[in-house]
Amino acid sequence: MQSSYLPEPAALMAVFSFAIVAGAPMLWFVGVSRFFTVPASRQGFLRAGRRIMRATGLVFIGRGLRLATERMHG
Repeated sequence: MQSSYLPEPAALMAVFSFAIVAGAPMLWFVGVSRFFTVPASRQGFLRAGRRIMRATGLVFIGRGLRLATERMHG
């Protein structure tokens, strides 16, 4: 008689869920750090920094205004 261990579906789901939840942020931060270790990428980002900050600020202001008006009217 051959005995093979098959884990329960809930255990498999827990392992894969943890791998996804832990793995996705790790991959993101490794990718970002690798991107900024390339001198050309880093210099390009530093040159465009002010424009990037302004654009990001406008997006946040727009989202904040939208959230504020949705709560007042709905």
